[in-house]
Amino acid sequence: MEPAKGIDGRPKVRFRCRGHRNLRATHSKTLEFTHETEIGPRATCVVGVGADYDPLTVAKLRGPLEVSLRLAPPLESLEESFQAVANPLMKTSSSLVFRRSQDLLGNTFATETTLGAADLDRRLITALGRSETILEVEIRQRENAKPNSRGDHPRGSLIVFPLAPEATTSGAVLQHLPALDTLITPEPKTLRRFCLGSGDEEIVRCRGREDLPPLISRLRGGDRLGLAVQPAHLVEGSPALELIRQGRDSHCVVVALGFPSPGLTALMSSGIAAQPALFLPPSLGRRDLEPWLELLGTAKTTLVWPSSSARLRQTLARLDTLCRDQSVVVVGDPGGRREIAWRGSAAEILEALGSSSLGPESIFIVVGPIGEGGLGSKLSPSLVAYRPFLLALLEEGVHVRTLAKSLARATSASQKEAYSDLLRLRQSDGQD
Repeated sequence: MEPAKGIDGRPKVRFRCRGHRNLRATHSKTLEFTHETEIGPRATCVVGVGADYDPLTVAKLRGPLEVSLRLAPPLESLEESFQAVANPLMKTSSSLVFRRSQDLLGNTFATETTLGAADLDRRLITALGRSETILEVEIRQRENAKPNSRGDHPRGSLIVFPLAPEATTSGAVLQHLPALDTLITPEPKTLRRFCLGSGDEEIVRCRGREDLPPLISRLRGGDRLGLAVQPAHLVEGSPALELIRQGRDSHCVVVALGFPSPGLTALMSSGIAAQPALFLPPSLGRRDLEPWLELLGTAKTTLVWPSSSARLRQTLARLDTLCRDQSVVVVGDPGGRREIAWRGSAAEILEALGSSSLGPESIFIVVGPIGEGGLGSKLSPSLVAYRPFLLALLEEGVHVRTLAKSLARATSASQKEAYSDLLRLRQSDGQD
C-alpha cells in the first residue's frame, strides 16, 4: 500500500498510538513508536505503544521526513515536531525507531532525527504516562531542498540477494522486500517462481548494458532497488556487476543479504567479479598467504579470506607491495547490523583507515583483478561457502569429506548433510 498524499502532493502516513504507565521518554539519542502494547521501565526511548501504522505503508517513505505529534482531544492541545531522514536500508518492523546518528542499523526507520525522546515537551510525556492518552502521529516526506551533513540527499540503496529458493526463507531478505521500489534480475521468470515478495513488486530484467542507465539514474535519485543474482551473474563485463560498481561509486548504500556465509556476502556486494573466485581458510597465516598473493600477479582470479582488526593493516601493507594493480575491498561485519566497507587500492584503504580503531566484528578482504581471464591455478583452498564453486573444487581433486567439513563450518548444514549434498552434486554433473 502506498502512503497517502497531502494537499501539497507529498506522501504522508498518519497513525495513532497511546501512552503507558512505564513510559519515561528519557533517551537523548533515540525515539520510538511500537506496535507492542506493553513495555518495561527500561524502554526509555518509547513515546507511544499500540501504534496502528501499517509497516508496508511506512516502508514506502523516502528521504527527508517531517514528523508531527499531537495529543488527541479532549486533552490539552500539545504539539511537537521534528525532522529525520528515512533509512535507505529500512525493513518492515513492529517498531519505528528514529536515531540521531547516521548508523543504518537493521531496526532503524530513520536517522539524523533532530529530537530524541528526552527532548519532547515534558507536559506531553506526563500525559503519555497514562494508558488512556492517545497520541496522533503524522510522518510526511519533505522536499529534497536541503542536503544532510554528507551533502548526498537523496541516497539510494541496492540490496543484493540470492536468486535461489533459500531467499524465500531468509528473514533478512523478506523483511526488506516490501521497502524496495523495484526488483532487478537477469532471470525474471526464475525470480517469480521463487515467490519472493507479495507478487506486486515491479520486476525489471537486466541482461545488457542498455538496461543500466535508467536503473543507475533511479539509484542516484534515491530509489531502493533489489538485485537478485547468482555468483555466476557477477562476471567481468556483466550488467549486474556494473550496477553494483556504479552504485558504490555514486555513494549509494550497497549491501548483500541472505547468502550462506560472511565470505560470500562480502564478495557479492564488493563490485569485484565473483567468478572465478577462491575462498581461503580463516587460519591462514602470513607465510601461507604469500603464495596466494603472488598468484594474483599471474592469474585472473579473486581471493576472499577472513582477517582481523589486529592483522588488517599488516595485510594491506603486504598487498600494497605484491598486488598494487589489484582492486581491494575490505568489509567489516558483512551483511550485519554494522556493515562498513572500504574500496580502492591497498594504499588508499590504509590511508582511509588512518589511526581509527576497528571493532570486533568479522572482517573480510576481497582482492581481484579488473578484466577477464581464467583461474590458472592448481591450488585448492580448504574453505568454500557456496554451491557454484563446489563442483570446480571437486574437479580440482578436493576430497568430498574435506569439503563437507568446510561446508559444515560455513553454513547451517551438518557435515553429514553436506557430504550427501556433494555426492548428489557430483553424480548429477556426471549425468549431464
